[in-house]
Amino acid sequence: MKKLTAIVILTVLLLAPLFSRSGGDRYVGLSAGYVYSSISTDTGYKTGQSYAPGHGFSISIPMVFQVHDNIGIETGIDFLQKNFKSSYTSVSLSDTIQTYETNINSYIELPLALSLSLTDGRMSATLGAGGYFGFWAASYREGKTMGSSISLDGEKGEFGYYSGYHEFSDRYDNRFAFGLLFRSSLEYRLDSVVLMLRLSYRMGITDMRKGQKYYAPVMRNNALIAECGIMYNFGGGK
Repeated sequence: MKKLTAIVILTVLLLAPLFSRSGGDRYVGLSAGYVYSSISTDTGYKTGQSYAPGHGFSISIPMVFQVHDNIGIETGIDFLQKNFKSSYTSVSLSDTIQTYETNINSYIELPLALSLSLTDGRMSATLGAGGYFGFWAASYREGKTMGSSISLDGEKGEFGYYSGYHEFSDRYDNRFAFGLLFRSSLEYRLDSVVLMLRLSYRMGITDMRKGQKYYAPVMRNNALIAECGIMYNFGGGK
C-alpha cells in the first residue's frame, strides 16, 4: 500500500509541469453564491433545545497569486451570511410549547489558502486549504418567546413576538471569528478572463459567545458555500 501511494505521488509530481498555469500570474475578480450554514454545539441538559441550518448568500472579491506553475496563494474579501434557527420545545402533561429565534448573521471575512492546480488547455481544477479571519458585522433576529403581549383586539397573548437588529454586547458576544478553510474549484479560461465555479467549506474554531455567566456550551458557526464568478488575469506570468 505504501509503495502504491509513493508511485501515485511521484507520478503526479512528474506530470504536474504538463498541466500547469503560468507561475507569477495574478488574478482578481468578483463572485457570488449560496451559503448553507450550521451550528456546531452541545445542547447538554437542554433536551428541548435544537438548532436548524440556515440559508444565505455570499459576495466575494477573490484574489489569486500564482507563486509556482501549480501552486497559488488565494485570498480576498468576502461578505457572507451565516444564518441559523434555534428553537426550544417544552413538554408538560397539559401542553407542548415551542419558542424559536431566527438569526441572520452578516460576516466580513478575509480568507488565506494555499492551492494546488492542474490545467489542461483552458480548463483548470484547483484544491486549496488554509484559514480565515472574520468580523461579525451585524445580526438580525426575529422570534417567538414566552411572555405577555397585547394583541390588536386588546387581549393579552401567551407569547411575545419580536424582530430587529441585535445590539452586540462586549461582554457576551464574540465578534471576531477564526476558522479552517477547504475549497475546490473548476475554472475555464478565455484569454485574460477566467470563469469560475467554487465550492468551499469553512469550519469555525472560535466561540460565538464569551463571558457567559451560566451554563452555555461553545457555539461554532460552519458554512458550506457554492459560488460562481469571474476573474481577470492582469499579468505577471511567463
